[in-house]
Amino acid sequence: MPANKKAFFYVTVSSVNKIDSKYTLAYKTTSNALVKYTDRTPWSSQGVIKGYDSNTYSKRIRIVVDNTNGVSFGVYGGYTFNSYANIVLKDGYLSVSGPYDEMVAVNSNRLVDVVEDETNCVTANSSKCMYSGGVINNYLQYPESDDVNENIWRIIGTYKLGDQVVVKMISQSNETTNVQNISSGLSDFYKSLANSGQIIYKTDMFNCNLSGCLSSNYTNVGLISTHEYEILGGLNSYLNTNNSFFALNGDRVNNVTSDGIIEIDGETISGIRPVVYLQTDIKVTGSGLISDPYRINPNGDINLMAYTINGEEPTSSQTWKWALENKVVDSISCNKGTIASWNYNNNTVTLSNVQVPDFCTIDFKEGYLITTAFAITGMGTISPAGKVAVGHNGSADFVVTPSSDYNLNGVSVSRTNNAKASAINSSTGKFTISGVTNSTTCTITLRPNKKTLYATLTDRSYYTTVNTRGSGSFDSAFGSTTATTKTIYKESTYKESGSDVYYFAGNVSDNWVKFAGFYWRIIRTNEDGSVRLLYAGSSPDTTSGYINASQPYNGTYNNTMYVGWMYGSTG
Repeated sequence: MPANKKAFFYVTVSSVNKIDSKYTLAYKTTSNALVKYTDRTPWSSQGVIKGYDSNTYSKRIRIVVDNTNGVSFGVYGGYTFNSYANIVLKDGYLSVSGPYDEMVAVNSNRLVDVVEDETNCVTANSSKCMYSGGVINNYLQYPESDDVNENIWRIIGTYKLGDQVVVKMISQSNETTNVQNISSGLSDFYKSLANSGQIIYKTDMFNCNLSGCLSSNYTNVGLISTHEYEILGGLNSYLNTNNSFFALNGDRVNNVTSDGIIEIDGETISGIRPVVYLQTDIKVTGSGLISDPYRINPNGDINLMAYTINGEEPTSSQTWKWALENKVVDSISCNKGTIASWNYNNNTVTLSNVQVPDFCTIDFKEGYLITTAFAITGMGTISPAGKVAVGHNGSADFVVTPSSDYNLNGVSVSRTNNAKASAINSSTGKFTISGVTNSTTCTITLRPNKKTLYATLTDRSYYTTVNTRGSGSFDSAFGSTTATTKTIYKESTYKESGSDVYYFAGNVSDNWVKFAGFYWRIIRTNEDGSVRLLYAGSSPDTTSGYINASQPYNGTYNNTMYVGWMYGSTG
């Protein structure tokens, strides 16, 4: 809201605790902004919310904000607190105090304001403002029906119960019962009321007398008192329907008849006309006439009452924060047909075809799945293995452990659906997949460990037969028939500087090496770990290279063509 403006808001406090929980509404501001609850709030800024069950309800606190800078709200409490004094506010938050005297809105369709305007009375000053006599504009239909004559109530007036102003009304029901069944009859009637938890004010204060309304043996729905009946005009009021009905007289029940109020015994059969209080913020349409009764205004709230995990009630560890981090919103179901969808751009609910008041439940399903795998089987292991579920825009950490044939230098990670991948730490193998907005697959490619040519040649897996030098000369062994059948010839008894050396002997075909644009043939390994090569030309289309039977090697001392690897007659 703009600075230096005054406005009224409703702040809704809900609880998902299974037992009754105390709460304190708090605010903080960087300036001296005025924040108070008003004298017309349906609920106090400090109170108790009933435990989470089928009758769970939220509390709405009406506040005024005279803004000179930003104001934010928080709520503190929970089922672990035994008293309000133990609820400690933190981070600069202050308790919302009050009341703030709110002027009655002109032309308001809030039922409290309508009644006070019509009775020319302010409940906060007189404890109750009542219709009386033969008033004809206090009809209300609830639940709503296409038949204008069904489910009709008569509004009695507004009452101040504690620090709350509520509307009281009496049903025009023609049901009858006996004294013993009054409680069960009232209970069954209450169960038939649509969305009673969000419309009916929960209280047991039906024992009304000259001192006010006190607790009774009835909860949420009760009986009108004989005191109220008489104040409203008795037989000369709209309560006279020529049908007798029960009324509460202190701890006793009396019978209201066309002859007056009489005491009854346990066998008396009479009418049961339930009485309820409506919550303060209930708004109505209609004129209140019998032909156009007030109806509860659809301009109410959309309450997100609960959340579920895969359609089941969450466990104690599956908190709302946990669900957002690990699961994905699957659907939002609303009781009266409002269409709701989750907007992950800013974690808000988008509504269409709004039917209010309505009550919606968010259902979470398994989160987006991150599947990790190696490009080649056997590269190593990934922990955690398999599929990992994360929430929208979520992230997960993984650790790669390479096998003995691979290393973590120059690792690449490819992924689908625009997820982000951090570099893999070359020391720990840790990396993170983040920004997940859909199920994604990540493929990891490790760099193989490269052996030196010397290590490759001396690997025992490279050769199958170990030849030792025979009794003949080395030259005869090198060209022997036996030697020509071997890929590599190990001269284990002949050592140079204490190290074994290896020779490619005979007519071998797997001793080619190419580098610097030329071809070479491997002759042998050297004792210092190097490998001795012989230049073989610019193409591998020869099998003799530059050593053959007809061409002497280093035999022509005056021609560089036959010395070393160089080629040409001059230079």
